[in-house]
Amino acid sequence: MKPFLFRPSKQLSPNLKRLKKYIKRHLKGTPPDSLNAFLSEFDPALAQLLSIKDKSTLTREQFNALTRIYSLFRLHDQYEYLIQQYDGLLTFDQSAVVSKKFITQGNGKGVVNAYRILTLGSGECFFEKIYINSQADLIKAKWFNSDVASLIDDSKLCFPKVCQMESGEKLTRVLYQFVDIRYLPRQQAARPIFSVVRYLYSLRPAVPKAYKKTICDFNRSHVYQEGVNALTQAWLLKHPIKLLKIKLFELKLKKFPKAFAHGDLHRKNFTYPNLVFDWDDCGLYPLGFDVALTLSRYFHFESLNDLLSFLEKEMYETVGREEYPKFLRSVLYFCLVFYSRQEVVEVSESLKVAVANYLINPINA
Repeated sequence: MKPFLFRPSKQLSPNLKRLKKYIKRHLKGTPPDSLNAFLSEFDPALAQLLSIKDKSTLTREQFNALTRIYSLFRLHDQYEYLIQQYDGLLTFDQSAVVSKKFITQGNGKGVVNAYRILTLGSGECFFEKIYINSQADLIKAKWFNSDVASLIDDSKLCFPKVCQMESGEKLTRVLYQFVDIRYLPRQQAARPIFSVVRYLYSLRPAVPKAYKKTICDFNRSHVYQEGVNALTQAWLLKHPIKLLKIKLFELKLKKFPKAFAHGDLHRKNFTYPNLVFDWDDCGLYPLGFDVALTLSRYFHFESLNDLLSFLEKEMYETVGREEYPKFLRSVLYFCLVFYSRQEVVEVSESLKVAVANYLINPINA
């Protein structure tokens, strides 16, 4: 292997991205004879992680980096041993497991970003996901399982059931019912996903007092943060007065009625006709959060009138006359935020300005 001509990054994430590309291109996931020697040549910063004897002292970034390294090379024994060292209270009873497979890597801050399929001798399969105990993802996953799942009509929406949950001091290991995912093409996904979003809007689950701050805080959402940051950057000099008034409107949203939201529904966590998974971003958010996110990803509108007509046709009956005015302002606010993200349909600047004007002065819009 030829040495890479780059300086090791002080942050581990860029190094891991280069490692992933190299493995995919040259090693095809096959582990080298000596992982330590390979990493020493590839990137000393990553190699140093292997030499840390007491893995319980690892920072979260170091721990996540090691789990990614082991998953990239499909080293299950080392992966499990690392987790047991990092959290001495978490055990792995693998006596009935006959097959293990790393299937993907995530980017969430609240989970160990290496996921596996575990197959038992009986043929039963589980999706393994390990959460960081101190993070919101686990709180939301537990809340969905305890307070939301029982409200869902199986004929309208299905989801993978929690089969086992084991909590340690730092981590919680969850085994979900494994689901074989089949993605719909983008054009075909829009309508089925919108139907799910419309159904979720009708749910009003209870929120335990201990969870309320986490469950109801839409500002924690990564898609919302991305949108707000992008909107601020784009409009700070171009439309500073509008931007200020829009930010003031955000404060009003906290007093708006709330509805259940998946929080990040898209075609890669949806299987036709109505199977939805990955509920780690769910919450009780101001009206229209999921609706706006779905519109920004899959529906194109030429004008504000087109958008308003669509919302009235598709959501008025579901929302109801009394709640609809607040729903409309809320969904338009979130549309403006989500339209500013990169992962959206083509949207004109004139439409965004029209939405902003409606929010600022709906009578004259």
